[in-house]
Amino acid sequence: MRPRLFILAFLCACALASPAVAQGQGLPVPLNLPPIARIDVTPQQAFVGKVVELNGSRSTDFEGPIANYEWDLDGDGVFETDTDTASALGIAFFGPGRQIVRLRVTDSVGKTDDETSFVDIFPAPAGFGGDTTPPSTNLFPVRRSLKLALRRGIRVRYGCSEACLIAGSVGVDRRTGRRLGLKGRNRTMGRAFSSTTKAGSKVLRLKLSRRARRALAKVKKVRVNLRFAVRDPAFNVRVTNHRITLKR
Repeated sequence: MRPRLFILAFLCACALASPAVAQGQGLPVPLNLPPIARIDVTPQQAFVGKVVELNGSRSTDFEGPIANYEWDLDGDGVFETDTDTASALGIAFFGPGRQIVRLRVTDSVGKTDDETSFVDIFPAPAGFGGDTTPPSTNLFPVRRSLKLALRRGIRVRYGCSEACLIAGSVGVDRRTGRRLGLKGRNRTMGRAFSSTTKAGSKVLRLKLSRRARRALAKVKKVRVNLRFAVRDPAFNVRVTNHRITLKR
């Protein structure tokens, strides 16, 4: 091979091996690829009230482990359930039909990937009913740090006396909403969903919306309402409200 052709081939090989170059230094910059989300639903067909496992453990990132798992459990496009580094969770659906579920994974530098799946829920077989008593519930003590709520959301542990679907939300009243510039549906600042497969408790993380975080960025304290609606497999519902004050 001629010397000039050899030099050209060498330079081309180096360019292919180094996809990015540091400005002004000519040094290669590591290329960080986004993660790849994978969600498995087991079983993909179930009766109303039966537990379905959502598993994202097949998700991968070339640079290391997945840093965060978030779930959209009601198909509205909002990833309201954050399980941090836990790659799986169980949930029971209480309405028949095709239920859309989504997983979002985040890597260590904030890059994300989403995947969508579904589960077909069928009406419960004959003889399933007969229960007309709403479940008993219990809210465990809540850490009332506004600073922590802005950064990580409000972490709550909520108990149920039987298998339950739990929907939690955090919001403010009209007067506080006007003061903060949060009107209408924006007064509901965060939501989370979970379920129990038997009597016990679950941790929900009520992550505040971006609009809510901006509104609360400069306040020293705020009184909020935690609202929980739980439903058992027989469609008995109990709703509870809890007023707490978050302080810096």
